[in-house]
Amino acid sequence: MINWRPASADLYEDVQTRYIYAHNNTNKPEKVRLEKMWRSSRDSARTPVQWDSTENAGFTTGKPWFSVNDNYREINVAMQENDPESLLNYYRKAIRLRKSLDAVRHGKYQEHFRLSKKMYVYSMTSEKEKILVVCSFSKKREKLRVPHGFDMARAELLLGSEKQSTPHELKPYEARVYRFH
Repeated sequence: MINWRPASADLYEDVQTRYIYAHNNTNKPEKVRLEKMWRSSRDSARTPVQWDSTENAGFTTGKPWFSVNDNYREINVAMQENDPESLLNYYRKAIRLRKSLDAVRHGKYQEHFRLSKKMYVYSMTSEKEKILVVCSFSKKREKLRVPHGFDMARAELLLGSEKQSTPHELKPYEARVYRFH
């Protein structure tokens, strides 16, 4: 699911959002004020779960307490269920990894390249294994930076957010999990 972007501030339920809209930037055009609400309101991410493409996204046969995102016909659980490359199934793989990896359950966490604004890189090391997680927060391709002590020739890619990856480069917003024995 993606954030809901209502066409009118009146559709927001959150009291704080309504107050901010009514009292801040009142000299700005409505579109500018709405765009700020789209980015900052918690209501943007609180719409009912989009289970399928039926009325009210399959969430209820009654009247939902809150607006249903207009995109429920294209983005819903039923559509992602059988797509092995869907976001739903990516998270399922990630959860299975989390449950199965000794390093995640018992390992020591270490963050690398802490000052980077483009990459979040960390490792977890246990007696049995170590993993390296690399996440790009960049809008453009970035060189894969590998911390000292990690030999990528011995790395096993366990999970990646992209079907096709370039070994030494990350696509925008790409994430990977490697295991080292």
